[in-house]
Amino acid sequence: MGTTYHPWCLVCSHCGEQLTTTVHKTPDGKLFCEQDFLALCAYTCGRCAGVIEADSVSALEKHWHTWCFTCSAAGCGKNLADGEGSFHEIDGQPFCQPHYADAKGDPCAKCGRGILPGDGLTVMKKLWHPGCLSCCTCHRPLSTSDKIFPRDDNPTCEDCFTASAEKCVACRKPILGKFLTVLNRKYHATGCLSCGACLKPFDTGEKMFQRNGWPVCADHAKGDLTPEQVERMASSPAAAAATTGAGGAGGASASAGAGAGSA
Repeated sequence: MGTTYHPWCLVCSHCGEQLTTTVHKTPDGKLFCEQDFLALCAYTCGRCAGVIEADSVSALEKHWHTWCFTCSAAGCGKNLADGEGSFHEIDGQPFCQPHYADAKGDPCAKCGRGILPGDGLTVMKKLWHPGCLSCCTCHRPLSTSDKIFPRDDNPTCEDCFTASAEKCVACRKPILGKFLTVLNRKYHATGCLSCGACLKPFDTGEKMFQRNGWPVCADHAKGDLTPEQVERMASSPAAAAATTGAGGAGGASASAGAGAGSA
């Protein structure tokens, strides 16, 4: 052990017997025979129950061989004695953080692995690992600073959602939020629903009438329309899909829809 002794000086610090075969030396410099070292000084490994004679890890009120201090999850075996990662305790055994999260955390909406409190993102009333939150169409990573829209209960980025969103009949822009359905056509909830003849916006609660399959105001429910008004109603992008009336005027009602808003 790098030190020179008289033979009669190389004795066990406990029993005094001369040490002629195996010698154990403790950090404080005391020498012990095999029997007294095992009885008085040696630690038993918390994993393999073997005697620890070299470096050890002290954790969870136990001592461990450095190679035995590993994650206790089945099939993992990650060494937790290298100081590169933290460990967590379950029933007196060490676990790496991912497997501890699997056992104690809530599952990620995408990968199903556990998420510890404070480590996840809540989007669409679901919990996600930051690295798992992505657009379901283009798979671009998303964060809570992005505009996120639901599609089939999955997150969608603004570009992908806008590209496939239904268009407002009046302005032809995508409907990303609440909308109104009038005569089987969809309009933005505010600012787009207007008389098909004069384009005057309807006020809240104002009565609408149907003419040639379009909502019209009371002034244009009956009587002649100008050639410009007739052409406008006939050339609308949605005219081909309209439910054509029988001529004359009939009542029209609007129903509201929630649409798909940002999450």
